[in-house]
Amino acid sequence: MILFQWHVALMAAGSLMAAAAVLIAATQRQRRWWLRFHRGAGLSGAFLILTGGAAAVAAVTLDGGEHLRSPHTWFGALTLAAAVATPLLGFLQFKVPERVEGLRATHRLCGRILTGFVLITILLGFRAAGFL
Repeated sequence: MILFQWHVALMAAGSLMAAAAVLIAATQRQRRWWLRFHRGAGLSGAFLILTGGAAAVAAVTLDGGEHLRSPHTWFGALTLAAAVATPLLGFLQFKVPERVEGLRATHRLCGRILTGFVLITILLGFRAAGFL
């Protein structure tokens, strides 16, 4: 049960950090510090989301349950993938300057997809826990 609580706490913290990264990118781009904060919040959010996912996998494994058996778990897996892809694309746009426009557009799209997956996964998690 403690791993489930860690899962919830880590995913909530990661989601808040990812939301902060999106909010800063959307509203503070005219400030000098925005990219540093955006990068830090995005990486922190991705790390927390991945650790929260690992806690969920560990909880299911130790409980003897079956993985990927509900919509929450499937969207959770998609959320983890987007949490890895989004910062990776963000870094690549600085490392592959000849493809910066396409990478930047894909990074932004992936960030929006991550935001949507997080919201859907949270709602499905509430539903699976009996809150909705």
